[in-house]
Amino acid sequence: EDILAELEAYDKKEAQAASHAPGRHDGSPGALQEALHKVRNGAATLDLSHWSIRLGAAGCEALADCLARPQLQLTTLLLRCCDINGRGATAIADSLKKNESVTKLDLNSNQIGDAGATAIADMLQTNVKLRWLDIEGNGIGANGGTALADALRINRGLVSLHASENSIADAGAANLARALQVNNKLEILWLDSNNISLKSGEALVAALKSNSTLKTVHLATPRPGSKLLT
Repeated sequence: EDILAELEAYDKKEAQAASHAPGRHDGSPGALQEALHKVRNGAATLDLSHWSIRLGAAGCEALADCLARPQLQLTTLLLRCCDINGRGATAIADSLKKNESVTKLDLNSNQIGDAGATAIADMLQTNVKLRWLDIEGNGIGANGGTALADALRINRGLVSLHASENSIADAGAANLARALQVNNKLEILWLDSNNISLKSGEALVAALKSNSTLKTVHLATPRPGSKLLT
């Protein structure tokens, strides 16, 4: 059984539709087919971050069905700039509740929003295999930040979290500060460019005093005259 067949069928369907659209090129099928070919030949990384691949939510749902099957032993999933949105991120997150092989997930620049972040947070409450997560530049607000903080109180697998260039603001930062007081697994945390005030930044720094595992924290520095960490 070809467990990647569903994703390949989705790609061919999208390619056929694109071929009839004015101004569209036929680069996407080649890029995705090449990525699938590498996995079929034993690669543990599925890299769909090519500029011509736009999975969208429907493509993510097809991929999620593949990830839910134990035969697919991927360790790294790179989905940067794939137009995933909240629905697609939810599908991926749900599949990782069952998947026990993926340790690295890159969802950078996909506009998953609070809905996607909340789904990922829900997955992190039970998934202990994922070690590295990039959700930078995804329009995540305070609600999503709070959901992630709640997950970090429980999660004992994640080592590196990249969440810069979102908008978790002070509410999300405050909850993260409290979570960091009890989390003893996370080693790397990126939070710059999140509309976090100096006061909330100081609260995060204070939380580090009771956290002995965090080795690298990026909060950036305020611009002259600014009250926000940029």
